[in-house]
Amino acid sequence: MRKKRNRKMVEVLVVNESCCGIDIGSKSFVVATGLTAEDVKEYGVFTEDIDTLIKDLKSKQVKNIAMESTGSYWQPLFSALQLSGFDVRLVDGKQTKNYKKKTDFQDARSIYQLHRLGFLKSCFLPDEFTESLRSLVRHRAQILKENARCVNRMQKLLRLMNFRIDNIISDVVGRSGRRLIEAIIDGKTDKEYLVSLVDHRVRKSKEELLKGLLGQIDVTKVFILSDCYNAFINNEKRVKSIDHQIKILLEEVVKDTPLRKGTTKVVNKNQINIGLQNLSYRYYGVDLFAIDNVSYNLVLSFISEVGLGVNKFDSHKEFCSWLRLAPNNKISGGKILSSRTPKGKSPLAVALRNAANTISRKKEGYLPAFFKRIAYKKGRAAAITATARKLATIMFNMVKNQEEYFPMSEKQVSDQIKQKVINNFMRKMKQFQIDPRTLDLQFS
Repeated sequence: MRKKRNRKMVEVLVVNESCCGIDIGSKSFVVATGLTAEDVKEYGVFTEDIDTLIKDLKSKQVKNIAMESTGSYWQPLFSALQLSGFDVRLVDGKQTKNYKKKTDFQDARSIYQLHRLGFLKSCFLPDEFTESLRSLVRHRAQILKENARCVNRMQKLLRLMNFRIDNIISDVVGRSGRRLIEAIIDGKTDKEYLVSLVDHRVRKSKEELLKGLLGQIDVTKVFILSDCYNAFINNEKRVKSIDHQIKILLEEVVKDTPLRKGTTKVVNKNQINIGLQNLSYRYYGVDLFAIDNVSYNLVLSFISEVGLGVNKFDSHKEFCSWLRLAPNNKISGGKILSSRTPKGKSPLAVALRNAANTISRKKEGYLPAFFKRIAYKKGRAAAITATARKLATIMFNMVKNQEEYFPMSEKQVSDQIKQKVINNFMRKMKQFQIDPRTLDLQFS
């Protein structure tokens, strides 16, 4: 027989008296306004069901609401509740995973109970402008991925017909590559004619070009090649249309700010070309392009994912933790059990890692020296994460504190490293209770 444990009553402060918890699903919303079975009710996901849900909550005088951020199913209900005047808090699902035997009704009650006691923290939500810009930028990224798949298919089709354009030209969809693909689609496969379409800057001899452009036509493969090429061209037009819409949004939000000229950088392939260096300078008031290896894609991602929401974070540490670029320390008994960086798929974190990955190519500068120092100690993967976190910290401090970027010189970096070494020695000597004045130092 198991002995019954003596249970003690503990008083807990109720933070949100008139509240409810909502478990979000694809086919239903489960709402809990109390802990009893009668206080938990299930609603549908259609507009009429949401209207009924709002009427019931108002009849029960509910003011504060907490709901899980499940996929994109929460967004229509969240907007409707906000428009109805409720104080709505969107919560990460990790904060409510308490039950081993999980059901929607248990989840709703758990959310209600935790929210009532004030244990739930709200997720970061952008403003209306940032949300619109984020949708456009993410849609643009998806189209570029589709285009990359189209290019891979075209390369494979040309390779199957033994037109080895990828071996003689670095960019298959560059100026020369497009001429060659259009000629092959039109049935113009004479190798002398194809060679004449290649730009004079291609560093291949005429003999190599003739060998690479001698292929065998397959009607079916040419048809698929034509379809992929047309899709590629159409996607390029879509990207330009999206870029124009992004420019309209940014110009509208900065129309009342003074004109500023940001740091000029080269616009690479697939990067947005709308004068972003000047628009971002006017939007934030600081020149983010002055940072080493900060590209157009990174700044655009920062604007679309965060916007002016940096003020919602108390410090750069909280910002880096939100991006999942900070170690997730698990401590028990005073010992660190794990300090691995948590996994995450934030577009901004990916952009920061991509920028950090290219920093090592530079020979001089504060950030390249930092990257190489971490890579020497812990490896390249750890250096990419650490440098991405450093970039996020720099951008956060620039925007929140309105500070321009002034990188440290090589001498300042060297002095900082020396000071850290001295501090480590002093800490060790203090740990072993050694007085530096009593040391008999001999140098050979």
